[in-house]
Amino acid sequence: MLRVIGVYQVLLSPLLGKQCLFSPTCSNRSAALIREHRWSIGMPMARAQLQRCCGNFRVGLNADEKIELRCFDGTVFTEEELSPAFLQRYGLFVRSVRMDRS
Repeated sequence: MLRVIGVYQVLLSPLLGKQCLFSPTCSNRSAALIREHRWSIGMPMARAQLQRCCGNFRVGLNADEKIELRCFDGTVFTEEELSPAFLQRYGLFVRSVRMDRS
């Protein structure tokens, strides 16, 4: 599986562009989970990480006015864990909606 992730990172990821929501990317996180926890525990954790990146999430501001992403499974990612591409795509929108409601 680590080889499959490596092939994806070298061949497909550059063609798709910066699509991942997270920093480090889901493929990097998945590889690290599999290395750290081995196949039986790491693979389900990696699958869950990839599912979080599929668009079933809500974006908002936390109490500190920082962007956070809430996934379908209840996992919350802070602004520091989100990719620059994601923050560029959603950051201004979220903050402008917040300002409109104030």
